[in-house]
Amino acid sequence: MEDLLQIYDKVIFPILQAGVLLAVTLALRWIGAKYKINFSQAQEDMVRQLALDAVAFTEEQTYKNLKIGMKLSPGGKMETALEFANKHAPKLDPDKVRDYIEAQLAQTKGVGATGERTVR
Repeated sequence: MEDLLQIYDKVIFPILQAGVLLAVTLALRWIGAKYKINFSQAQEDMVRQLALDAVAFTEEQTYKNLKIGMKLSPGGKMETALEFANKHAPKLDPDKVRDYIEAQLAQTKGVGATGERTVR
């Protein structure tokens, strides 16, 4: 019985694992081709959403801190947003994330040039 388990553990399981990985990879490529999904575009969308989430989190934290009398240092919002982004997606390119966060800060009402007091 132990010999059978060792064969399964050392031979059969790795073959099955490789087969499942191959099947998933092929399925993703097929789906991508069929629906014309560009996975790099999906990654780009993920970075954009992360930037939006980071800015929303930063605005919420800023609001809470202002309620108790704390103020952010110059560049504090960017630091907070970058910390949030790095915590949630540490493998992303920090320069790319910074660019998206800056763009989002500029577009967010009450944060950028619009002067309104809401976060979209």
